[in-house]
Amino acid sequence: MWRWPCSGAVGTMLLLLLLLLRSSSAQDVSAQLSCQEAEVTQNITQPKYNSILNTKVDAVSLVPFVQSFLYTVQPHPFPERKPQGSNYHVCFCIQILTYEVGFLVCIAIGILYIVLMPIIGFSVACCRCCGNCGGKMYQKQTSSINSLRRTLYFSLFAITIIIFAGNICLFRSNDDLKKSVNQSPSELNNAIGDMHTFLVSVPQQVENVVNESYRTVQEVTRNLDDIGRQLGEKIQQRFRGTLDPALQSVKRLHNESLNTSNQLDQLNSSLAQLQSSIDRTQANISVVRDQIKQTLSKPECKECHILTADMDKLTLNITISVSAGFLLHEFRSAVDEVIKADIQSEISEKFFDTIPEKVTSETKDLVKSDSIKKQVLQISQDLHLSALDNASKTLNQLQSDIDMYSTGVRQCGSGSVLCDLPGSGLRPHQPDAWFSFLFSWLLMILVLVLFLVGGNMYTLICRPWNDGQLLQFIDTPGLIPNFELGSALGLKSKINLSHVYRDCKKNDPLWTTLHLYELINLGNVLNVSKYTAQINKEFENTNITLSSVNILSPELIKRLVNTSSKANFNSTAITQQVQLIPIRNHSLILLCASFLVSFGSLRPFQGTVGEVLRKTQAAQDFLNTNTTQIVKTESRRFLNCQLDYFTAYADWAKTTITQQVGRCRPVARVVDSFETVLCVNIVESLNAFWFSLGWCLMFFIPSIIFSMKLAKYYRRMSYSDVFENHIVMNHIPRAQMKVT
Repeated sequence: MWRWPCSGAVGTMLLLLLLLLRSSSAQDVSAQLSCQEAEVTQNITQPKYNSILNTKVDAVSLVPFVQSFLYTVQPHPFPERKPQGSNYHVCFCIQILTYEVGFLVCIAIGILYIVLMPIIGFSVACCRCCGNCGGKMYQKQTSSINSLRRTLYFSLFAITIIIFAGNICLFRSNDDLKKSVNQSPSELNNAIGDMHTFLVSVPQQVENVVNESYRTVQEVTRNLDDIGRQLGEKIQQRFRGTLDPALQSVKRLHNESLNTSNQLDQLNSSLAQLQSSIDRTQANISVVRDQIKQTLSKPECKECHILTADMDKLTLNITISVSAGFLLHEFRSAVDEVIKADIQSEISEKFFDTIPEKVTSETKDLVKSDSIKKQVLQISQDLHLSALDNASKTLNQLQSDIDMYSTGVRQCGSGSVLCDLPGSGLRPHQPDAWFSFLFSWLLMILVLVLFLVGGNMYTLICRPWNDGQLLQFIDTPGLIPNFELGSALGLKSKINLSHVYRDCKKNDPLWTTLHLYELINLGNVLNVSKYTAQINKEFENTNITLSSVNILSPELIKRLVNTSSKANFNSTAITQQVQLIPIRNHSLILLCASFLVSFGSLRPFQGTVGEVLRKTQAAQDFLNTNTTQIVKTESRRFLNCQLDYFTAYADWAKTTITQQVGRCRPVARVVDSFETVLCVNIVESLNAFWFSLGWCLMFFIPSIIFSMKLAKYYRRMSYSDVFENHIVMNHIPRAQMKVT
């Protein structure tokens, strides 16, 4: 079975893309707001190619004339298909003859020129040697001879000018051909260099994608290593909505316990001062009462016995010190128990702050799993890029061959200047004429050969190449036996070279150019479950549980209840007793007022204790009911966050593969470069060369004729011929003298 010569390179490119697709895993982008934002992956770097020089030459604007002449010679369109049927060879020959009929006519004319010119030249030479060239060496002098000589002279001069213009075009086209030959190797090297860069860049792009997969795995691995902090903080945030109010109330209780302790110290001090003042007041009252009784009992006091009974009523009955001191002592002991219990540290340090540690300890087996990284490493090891290396070596060898042969081509091109010598400086002498007869047929052979080569290259290759008909003809089914590009690539649909060239001209990727989507189901290849199944399995086998915990131990709750009950003493009765003290002393009044203010500030403490009991009980109920569900929800969310790294990378890899990897503009540039070198530079200059040379040769014929005609007027005649204008004259007799 026939194999396409480039099928190895195409197969290598196809295998490379297949392996590239299998190396897709995840992109470093954040898919959820809850996920830690990662660095966004940039597009892969496209290689920089050499700029293709526009070296189109225009041989003294002869290109339109040459193309017009060739179109006149060959007006038939390029054949669309290869002949089919049993009479294939006959039809093919007829098609070739029909297509080449114009060239056949020109060949016949050229052969006729080649055959007749030496014969005529040999005849002229023989006549010249025999002295009979131009007829009898006699020139008849007439009245129109000068006009005829001038006409021949100016006609020959005009033809000489035309031949001289042809020589100018000939030298110019030769110079353009030389420049084209000199520039062609550099253009071909640039095109091959771009192709080499393209082949080298594809593995680099594959390596970039694989490196991105490594970076993604490393990012996920770092997240797994830090799972205690990340997942633990997420769980803590879910608990904060309920635990924060309890923690705040405990904090307020702690602060108010300290404040209450200070206020109790102030109350005890105020109570002691108040009691001391009351005792002094009672002692003073007793002394005054006794003195009044002594005064009333004196004989000098008449009818004073009536007031003696009132003196017995002058007493100060105050019992506040006993009741207040007892109640405040019990309350102080309860407050001291709350302070010693340090409820704030118990509720935060023993549960809330230990959540990340518990998550870390229970997921340590998951963190040690590195199967995903091994999978990606194995995929990268399966990438066989030796075929691309071999293709690059082949291109390097081709560049060396171009440099080696370009020197010989330049030397051959420089030798073509020797063909420009005839036709210039012709003089109207017969030796030059028969010399042209003898040697112009050799130049016509050169013109005929170059015409067949250059003309057919333009009509069969360049013109259909420029119109896109050449690639369409190559795509004709059956033209190349046992070859179908789509079948060679294993595609279901047909694909042809013209479509590949058009897509590469637009710099499309190989994915769409070669219709690889028919061969590869990118959705299945980039199935995230292939790369995330291991993580799912590990998470399913990992059970993150937070042991049941009591926010407040029963002993602490008992203490708080006891504190609350002791804080609910009858402060109103004590206040009323202090307010009913019958005193008028200003300092004592201020002391009582300070006591009442300090005593009244103890009342908010009762509400704080109750708030702590309510909110801690609500938080305890929330933990008992929702802890397991919260842990599962946050664990699944953390897992999804890690999986979203892979999903996002898969999307990026899909976009990269289908839109960026293997942009094949260098392939189209190689084709365009060969077209530029072959058709624009070489063929057009070559056609201008033979067109100019043929131009000069065709005008040799009238030049020879007129030069031989004109030379007759400048030859030395063997017979003299004097021009006489006969005038009729009357004879007048001459007078004679008579002698007498």
